[in-house]
Amino acid sequence: MRRLVVSGSNTAKSATLGRVLPLDWATQNGACALSEKQFLFALSANDMKPNQTIENAIKNQLLPDLDEVDEALIRQLLNKMPDEIAILIDGANESNCGENIMDVLTGRTLQKVTVMVTTKPRFAKRLHLITPGGYDRIYMD
Repeated sequence: MRRLVVSGSNTAKSATLGRVLPLDWATQNGACALSEKQFLFALSANDMKPNQTIENAIKNQLLPDLDEVDEALIRQLLNKMPDEIAILIDGANESNCGENIMDVLTGRTLQKVTVMVTTKPRFAKRLHLITPGGYDRIYMD
């Protein structure tokens, strides 16, 4: 699994999934599809800035108080261990995913990193159109 988009008309369900998956991963629940990954970066798309890089989003949302971890170190980790990393972006849409984040979502960058996106059906369809065959899709009703 490299790219997965979860969408549905009931956004509460996909938002819940966006919160439950990191918990299952952290507690090493074997039922979690991401449990084999060494790192899971769970990000809120609503907290992203339009021109923000994925490294900056990880730093700002998950590691803001760790001065010894900077964007260069995060970039190095993403590039050297892509098979060990999953990125979950919860609530992605056109207004909160700038060009840099779209490059990750479409696979123009970080092709070997597993990326999971929760979103509304309209944005899921857009991802499918601009990345044909690039995403497995799950529709939650």
